[in-house]
Amino acid sequence: MLSACGGGQFLESGETVTVEQLFPEGLPVAEVCPRVDVRRGTQEYPVYARGRDGDRAALVFQGAIQDTVRECTFSGNTVTVDVGVAGRILIGPEGVGGVNTNLPVRFVVVRDDQSPTWSELRSIPITAAAGQRSVPFNHIERGIPIALEPGETFADYRLLVGFDTQTDG
Repeated sequence: MLSACGGGQFLESGETVTVEQLFPEGLPVAEVCPRVDVRRGTQEYPVYARGRDGDRAALVFQGAIQDTVRECTFSGNTVTVDVGVAGRILIGPEGVGGVNTNLPVRFVVVRDDQSPTWSELRSIPITAAAGQRSVPFNHIERGIPIALEPGETFADYRLLVGFDTQTDG
């Protein structure tokens, strides 16, 4: 009776095998795709009529990031990440005539110590016709590079996304 297989050979019932026998060159290292988070405080992006910041009656629109995804391609000590971000803008009282704008979304790679290793700002075009109350948006940032330093793992990194309000002005 066969009970297990290892290295392409069958083992007899009751026969045991050690990890070293199965993997003489060491256990395969699990590749961990760095996680992606929305940076705290950057998940919403309200835009008001000029000179009326904070006045709810003057809200043109408010953007909101609702979801993120990532996909990794590993090659030695490097990973290339594609990050997707999706959300919606909600049209406010001052935007009912239509909105044609760009949403400033920043993508950042950080080490566990929070030091950034890569950063890009993207301008996501969005249009809402007169009378629309909300419009979805999405963007995929492709080819984000992460190269490991000696002693690091991909789990030592994470990706942050969020609206970059510092671009206003």
